[in-house]
Amino acid sequence: MRNATNPARSYQHQAYLHVRHLSRHVRALQRVLYRCARQDRDRRFHALYDKVARSGVLWKAWGEVRANRGAAGVDGVSIDDVVRSGVGRLS
Repeated sequence: MRNATNPARSYQHQAYLHVRHLSRHVRALQRVLYRCARQDRDRRFHALYDKVARSGVLWKAWGEVRANRGAAGVDGVSIDDVVRSGVGRLS
């Protein structure tokens, strides 16, 4: 439901719907990879980068890191560092 008096709420709702849409696609990718791995235990996934580096996967991961208030990784880059450098660079 759009709220004409509060454009921020409308933006938040659109962002929420976008995340839900991405979540379905990411979950579908996870299921496919899981099934492939279960069918052939010796299978090697040599080309996962193109799947993991998808915009939807990165945005979903970013949302989960933000929600969990993730700490800096081994590279020392914190959430605040990513925000300062521009979250848009994820896609």
